[in-house]
Amino acid sequence: MGRRAWWASATTLVGALVVGVQTQAWAQESAGLRGYLSLRGGIQAFLEPDLAPGLRATSPQDAYGVSLGVDLTRHVSVELAVDHWEPSLRVPGLGKVGEWGVGTFVPTVRLRLPLLEERLTPYVLGGLGVALSDFNDRKPHGVGRRIGGHDLGVVGAVGLGVEYAVARDVALGVESRLLAGPAHDVEVDGVEHGARLDSILTAVSLRLFFPGGDASAAPGDGRRPGPLSLGFQAGGAWPLHRRLGGRVQARPERAAVGPFNQLYGAVVGVDVSPTVALELWGAGFEARLAVEDRGTVAEYALVAVVPALRVRVPVAGDRLVPSLFAGLGVSAGEVNDVRPPGTALDIKGRDHALAGLVGVGVEYRLGARLALGGDVATLVSRGHRVTVEGRSTALTLDTLMVLGGVRIALP
Repeated sequence: MGRRAWWASATTLVGALVVGVQTQAWAQESAGLRGYLSLRGGIQAFLEPDLAPGLRATSPQDAYGVSLGVDLTRHVSVELAVDHWEPSLRVPGLGKVGEWGVGTFVPTVRLRLPLLEERLTPYVLGGLGVALSDFNDRKPHGVGRRIGGHDLGVVGAVGLGVEYAVARDVALGVESRLLAGPAHDVEVDGVEHGARLDSILTAVSLRLFFPGGDASAAPGDGRRPGPLSLGFQAGGAWPLHRRLGGRVQARPERAAVGPFNQLYGAVVGVDVSPTVALELWGAGFEARLAVEDRGTVAEYALVAVVPALRVRVPVAGDRLVPSLFAGLGVSAGEVNDVRPPGTALDIKGRDHALAGLVGVGVEYRLGARLALGGDVATLVSRGHRVTVEGRSTALTLDTLMVLGGVRIALP
């Protein structure tokens, strides 16, 4: 499982849990400015999957995105929409040769029409921005062939969507957009071709409005929302042991920031009291695996799901909330995206193991139901194994995790 698949799974989980919550509250948009954050996960499909002669992209496949915007009036919003997808590239008769990462950054205008006392809001959107593309993660079938490409160009977006307000500051929706622009340069066997990234993106969305909650129900005033909360987090994961076991080593992925690999997580919590909460905590990341004298041979995905107990100490009128948490759960590990050296070594591994978690956190409550915060935690996982040249090796996967995100207390 790649980091993109984990992000889409986490977003879908959050959306499904929101749908299951019965609530009598709904969003009542004010006449003034109102900011929001939108998280999206879904599928992308190329209008023409044959990117160039002899080069075809997998389609459809997972895609994810995020938007940060503001409602200017009851009917008009502006936002910056960022989306990413990464299809595999195949040569007919040969197989997968690599991946093609595409990212778009599009300033967008949304025109909304609130209905049913502003619970249901259909909308249309349009914008113009930039798209980046990059060939990466060359596979064994791509070795020895001149395949590549890194380009930047203009992209336009038009689309429509609808969302339903399940609370005053939470809306769940479905959105579909067409993204189109000039062709990007892709090289195949030394010959440059124009590859069009024109695509349709269809996704479920979770829109969080802030400052969030009813202004008359500020933290500390005794009016508490329901005990159930949902959170989404992103950050970095740093394997604490470079040598994981035997000849196997951990190295940062290409998109890492320093030693920190990209990390995504989701949390479902239930308040037992104002200071104690039970949580189901999940997070996942990927790192590159290397073998001594052979270099990078594969990637390794680790996903942990841990029931945890969180103890909170609200201060500053209940707005600032430091916390401690710990738990014991399970982690799933899998070797994937094996590179040419790893093919010769027959490296493989896919299993589950116990995982322990301990950490500290802090959040700032923006309103009765919405909070921004972060966690710093250590994940201890030592039961996974990989096989290299027929020999099994135990891995020490202790990891430092630094996460920031949002939490919604549901009514």
